[in-house]
Amino acid sequence: MKEKLLNNAGIKIISVLFAIMLWLLVVNTEDLIITRDFKDIKVQVINEDEISEIDKVYEIVEGSTVDITVEGRRTVLDQLSSNDFIATADLGKLSDVYAVKIQVLPTKSSLKDEITITCNGNDTLKVELEEKETKQVPVTIVTQGTPANGYAVGSDKVIVKSPNIIEVTGAQSLVKKVKEARIYVNVSNVYKDFELVSTPILVDSDGDEVVGAERLKVSSDSVTISMKIFKTKEVDVEVDYVGMVQDGYVVDSLEYEPKTILVAGLEEDLKQISKIEIKDIDVSGLSGDFEPSIDISDYLPDGVYPADSATVVNVTVKIRKASEKVFEFTQDDILLQNANDKYSYKIKEQKFTLRVSGNDKTLNELELSDLAPYIDCTVLRESKDNIMPIQLKEVDGVKIKTSLNAVVTVEQK
Repeated sequence: MKEKLLNNAGIKIISVLFAIMLWLLVVNTEDLIITRDFKDIKVQVINEDEISEIDKVYEIVEGSTVDITVEGRRTVLDQLSSNDFIATADLGKLSDVYAVKIQVLPTKSSLKDEITITCNGNDTLKVELEEKETKQVPVTIVTQGTPANGYAVGSDKVIVKSPNIIEVTGAQSLVKKVKEARIYVNVSNVYKDFELVSTPILVDSDGDEVVGAERLKVSSDSVTISMKIFKTKEVDVEVDYVGMVQDGYVVDSLEYEPKTILVAGLEEDLKQISKIEIKDIDVSGLSGDFEPSIDISDYLPDGVYPADSATVVNVTVKIRKASEKVFEFTQDDILLQNANDKYSYKIKEQKFTLRVSGNDKTLNELELSDLAPYIDCTVLRESKDNIMPIQLKEVDGVKIKTSLNAVVTVEQK
């Protein structure tokens, strides 16, 4: 038995060696050296201060991402993804043509000896340099939606913003596009004051978001807003003019829109206002149509604000050449006012011709009785030849073109 075991030792050694060789063959077959591609690895820019120190800003024009090929053992590469690599471009090493080589390394230092990294195609980051500019822009609020019925958002005067101005810094060409920092606030169905913190959006003169705004630095990326919600009230608008148009012309008509305005304020402030009176449209010396736009804010009491976008009253004053109308009357059509019962009065028989001017509509409707010619007896003395002016009642839109006198005899009874 002992001899059998000794005689089989050689066979056992050969078997062990064969097993080792077979294992090595299998391992080498399954864990071959292979390559694998990883695409769109974002390039991180370092040493940006090198650009800031020369008071410039940069914009990447090429090489913001990089593709690589990695060589290594299959068992190693099977465990990797794009997140296991970091690509950097050092702006402190910019060339004269504003380019720098991209460096790609594994995030784990233990992989450095296990793999080989090669950039595919472009391995260079290129930038453009531009003058840096700083600009202050206002913070504006744009409300969206409609408050609860009977309520309105307060005007700009009562919307508190902090900060209300923001500094924007970046490439000169981009900064120049920024007009304001806008915040959109949803006020649907609100009925009481509220406060919120929001991030402003940089917009251009057309109200569109500035393309590339993410490359700009702002002094504050959050704004606190306090919104005031007021009760509303609809009030009538009344408009009239002052002054005299050019001689020979008349105001033919005055039209305006809107006829009512919705205002907002605290309940006690709204009690102060029942209508909006705009009675100072000056037509002095005019001979043609006049179309002013009047901001109602100037006619509202303290604490009352426009409740919607209709803050302007558009007025149209039509001015035409004056028409004339002639009235003929006698002494019998003249009234004696303030007569004294101790005296008798007699107006000398005479025909009177009266010329007046105005617009067609007013003159067509005008009667002599509307002008009510009269003589004031207060200043008459006992005499046969009191020469007295015939006075006329004022009628809107009518201008007296002639002056008339009458002879009045006054005798004691």
